Amino acid sequence: MSFRAACHPILLVLLAACGPVVVVPAAVAPSFSLSRWKTGEKVRLEDFWGDIVVLDFFAYWCAPCRMASTELEAGVQRYYANRGGNPAGIPVKVVSINIEAAHPERTEAFVKQCGMELVLDDFSGSLLEQFGSEGIPLLVVLDGSRARRAAPRFEVVYQHSGLEGV
Repeated sequence: MSFRAACHPILLVLLAACGPVVVVPAAVAPSFSLSRWKTGEKVRLEDFWGDIVVLDFFAYWCAPCRMASTELEAGVQRYYANRGGNPAGIPVKVVSINIEAAHPERTEAFVKQCGMELVLDDFSGSLLEQFGSEGIPLLVVLDGSRARRAAPRFEVVYQHSGLEGV
């Protein structure tokens, strides 16, 4: 079952609350390999094959990011983790992507306050740029439910830059 058919209402409400919903016509997501915040461990998009992946681009100084990131962690990540995935049993993962290298102590406070679990660093902004965005917060939902280890194809099913209020 695809992401569109298996999406739970809480995600739709959350996405709608973030502003106008932009469903992107079956664009293939760019592959990435980013360092995990604090540990430097490499994490690749392909590591999430079979999952729905919610990318949350943020920086500690971005007030709308604080609202969006907190809501994503509490409203999406924990909701689906407690239920073993979406109604079709497809795991939903929130991957927070930090674009700010300066002041790591402020980023650490932001990460703790928002309750972020998986944070990757994109200090160059190259992944943000690949999604065609110059602003944050940026929310991108990728459907990897049909991806396989040998064929890790992720489709961009939603993308929205900015926050109009949660």
